[in-house]
Amino acid sequence: MTKNPRFRVGDSHICPACQTPFAVTCSSHRYCTPDCAKKVKSSRPRKPRDPEERAAYSRRWRDTNYVELVKKRRRYYEENREEILARQRERKRAMPREKLLAQRAKEYEQNKARGRRHYHVTRAWLPWLNAWQGSKQRAKKRGTPFTITKDWCEARWTGRCEVSNIEFILSTKRSPYLFSPSLDQIIPGLGYTPENSRFVLHAVNALKGEGTDENMLAIAEAIISASGLKRRTL
Repeated sequence: MTKNPRFRVGDSHICPACQTPFAVTCSSHRYCTPDCAKKVKSSRPRKPRDPEERAAYSRRWRDTNYVELVKKRRRYYEENREEILARQRERKRAMPREKLLAQRAKEYEQNKARGRRHYHVTRAWLPWLNAWQGSKQRAKKRGTPFTITKDWCEARWTGRCEVSNIEFILSTKRSPYLFSPSLDQIIPGLGYTPENSRFVLHAVNALKGEGTDENMLAIAEAIISASGLKRRTL
């Protein structure tokens, strides 16, 4: 796969350091003079020389810019998907079986660690994503209509349960949590459509089940009256 040059010879370019226009003489000609290049490069933060400090610096930088890196890698993969997959298949065919199995085991562990980190980052970045993905998978298994988009989720999300008005609390694990967000079908069986869906607590969704709002409220009132507890707001 060939890459286009950064700058084409003969094109006009503006120096980032002194804002002076100049004619490009080679594909990497970014600054008008070596002094401008030295001035910009010397102002950049330098990486530590010690290997351990350098590795820690790189990890901190990746964690800080993780979301942008994910977007960039995903965009690059979508633009060059066929070429990337062809290279991967060719490399695996030429690789000895023992080495291939060892590489697969290593990639599995790396993807597992990367998945954990990606899970925590996306939970803070897109708190409704897990509920959307889980509902989409369940609808596919059951053959239920699912027409909710990510744009709808982003516009609908308020950070609070639409039934109880309790603020959502995002869990740090993949297991369901009482105060985690979930997508609820207002009328069970009609599917996950924009008119029939809402964000509620996982506890509210579990209490309602396949029933209606009236059934859920009747159960809640019966629990309160039977236990003798006073109503209180969370």
